[in-house]
Amino acid sequence: MAFRGKDLAGACGIPLHEERTYVEVEMGGDGSGGQIVRPVRLMWPDGRSWRLESARPVAEFDREVFGNLVTRWEVTIGRGTKVLWHDRDGWFVKAKGR
Repeated sequence: MAFRGKDLAGACGIPLHEERTYVEVEMGGDGSGGQIVRPVRLMWPDGRSWRLESARPVAEFDREVFGNLVTRWEVTIGRGTKVLWHDRDGWFVKAKGR
């Protein structure tokens, strides 16, 4: 049995499971000709989607080897900035009003 690290929901600013809205994320190159892959489009569960002006990883919490790596991204949509999270369950944002 592989060791699983602690669930980080609710720690380090990571939204609790009930506070999350899971989104689809399209990945693409960074435009520099390099191999860096980043989120380029967000698709909401209701079908809306937006192209991201920019996306950068800001912090990583715990470790992939423990199966509980969580990455915090800052993304720009139009003129607004949003925090996007990624963990073993997928991509999510903090639900509005939570």
